[in-house]
Amino acid sequence: MEEIFFCPGCMAKTAPVDGKCPVCGCNVNMENAPHQLPVNTILYGRYIVGRVLGAGGFGITYIGYDLKLDGRVAIKEYYPSGAANRSVSLTVYPTAEGNGNPFETGKERFLKEARVLSGFIEDSSIVTLRDYFEENGTAYIVMEYLDGEDLSHYAVRHGKFTFDEALDLLEPAMLALDKVHKKGLIHRDISPSNLMVLSDGRIKVLDFGAARLQSVNGELSLSVMLKPGYAPIEQYSTHGEQGPWTDVYAMSATFYRLITGKAPTSATDRTCGSAVELPSALGVKITPAQEGALMHGLALQSADRTQTMAGLAESLRAKKTVHGSKPEKPKAPEKPEKTDKSGKPALPKKRLIAIGASALVVLAACLTLPALRNGTDSSAAKQEEQTLGIEELALARESIAAHSETTVSSGTRQTAGIKSDGTVCYSGCYQGIEPVLDSWTDIVAVSAGQWHTVGLRADGTVVAVGSTIDGQCSVSGWRDIVAVSAGSDFTAGLRSDGTVVATGQLFDVSGWKDIAAISAGGAFLAGLRPDGTVLVTVPQVLDVSAWTDIVAVSAGRIHTVGLKSDGTLVAVGENRYGQCDSVGYWKDIIAVSAGSYNTVGLKSDGTVVAAGSNENNRSNVTGWKDIRLPKAAGNADNDVIEAGTL
Repeated sequence: MEEIFFCPGCMAKTAPVDGKCPVCGCNVNMENAPHQLPVNTILYGRYIVGRVLGAGGFGITYIGYDLKLDGRVAIKEYYPSGAANRSVSLTVYPTAEGNGNPFETGKERFLKEARVLSGFIEDSSIVTLRDYFEENGTAYIVMEYLDGEDLSHYAVRHGKFTFDEALDLLEPAMLALDKVHKKGLIHRDISPSNLMVLSDGRIKVLDFGAARLQSVNGELSLSVMLKPGYAPIEQYSTHGEQGPWTDVYAMSATFYRLITGKAPTSATDRTCGSAVELPSALGVKITPAQEGALMHGLALQSADRTQTMAGLAESLRAKKTVHGSKPEKPKAPEKPEKTDKSGKPALPKKRLIAIGASALVVLAACLTLPALRNGTDSSAAKQEEQTLGIEELALARESIAAHSETTVSSGTRQTAGIKSDGTVCYSGCYQGIEPVLDSWTDIVAVSAGQWHTVGLRADGTVVAVGSTIDGQCSVSGWRDIVAVSAGSDFTAGLRSDGTVVATGQLFDVSGWKDIAAISAGGAFLAGLRPDGTVLVTVPQVLDVSAWTDIVAVSAGRIHTVGLKSDGTLVAVGENRYGQCDSVGYWKDIIAVSAGSYNTVGLKSDGTVVAAGSNENNRSNVTGWKDIRLPKAAGNADNDVIEAGTL
């Protein structure tokens, strides 16, 4: 019987010429590294091993040949780097057993993943699994061999992708991964190097062997070889909770790499204050909605992130372009009974009172507090602060303005302000939003969230623009609204009858009644009643049941602060930076604002106090004096005061 020669480089069945393969040109005498399987090893009686295609933290992948089906394959061997050795007999054994036998635990997971993947043979976007078995003390997965190149190399040749090109390429992989996630399997290592672009332009997901291996007592802990820029923050901790959202981050980072030409800032650097540059700031042609969808997938904290691959694909595919879109046509207001000094229709007294109750609400949805300027009427002073006043209780402290509107508001990426003629001016990173905001008319209050901006019209209707991922801009049907507050991925509105409406990823507020003011936090809503008590949508996290005599409330990212009529404060929630406990000693406070990681208070003498994180100098108010005070309640000339009182 004639001996068949297989090229170890390409597995072509052809005789060498001058020691080289006539097909691929490689040296036919090549050898793999000592710890790897030797070339021409036969596994399971049918697979011939060739050269190494790649090696990662948990395995080694070889090109191979299936003698039974007569074709090339890819063979992945479970070989956890740093935790395994190979004997001369090719047997793989753990370097140390450790409590709980982590090597065996990892091998079982490796095989379990193979069984799950075997159910996706017909999925054109997942590499096809052909076989799996145990041998040599370890485990093997046999997959189809793909002709093409990984996306990391393909992207270099291609150059920057347009948004549509990137979506068309990656969306099939997103939807395929969503199916895998529903079977309980998480990839954990999505990146351009683990996505293969085939010769016909299709893409396939590779390398599902990135299972985390950890001993019971932590003596041996092997994680995925994390790729900076693509790995989310939860993967940097052995106790980080991983799920479909982990792959969502990595896929969003891959998308970002395609359209910008570079990987996003690493998650670890982001925790130290470095930000991910927005694609639009890098010259990418992208609509605000598309950019919002992508950045939502790249949210640093997993709870703030798009949770599923299907959700990511849907939000990116929505393409709800705001460029040139027409805002809602304002309803003709009813004939006013009286006008203000400028001749504009005066708001109904009841609405004016409630708007005053929500005065200067600037959402602290993952926001930092502003760098206020000493005693000036600066835009910075107006940018992110807010006060809340209730007419019935404000009489106890005349310094709190019962009649005030949110005429300026700063979100995570944008700032909006109301001009004297009721139109809106805007600055920020959302290209294309300006034309929509410029067309808004008769606006009496604005609130900027994380990725969207909401405007309240004098007739009680609401308009919104920006990210629509979670439905946070679905406000077109709202009527009789007297105050609005925009959260990170939700919007809340207060009706004149004291009930509350909400849209987006929020909670049930249908039972809320007799509310006089609202304040939106990172992922929750606070409501202030006229009797001085407070409601929150997450009472199990923020217990405000004992609060009484509250005249203003401000919701931060995960903490809430209440201002009492005697000028003292109460606070509850996250206190890692002292943003809650320190404020209990403050006195003579007339306005308060809760940020992401700090709290700021304005005293009656115009000075400012702050507690909590001082990262990036956000809480440095040393020397601040003569900060504008809220105008006295009950002053007929100041029924509606200017915002920015902090």
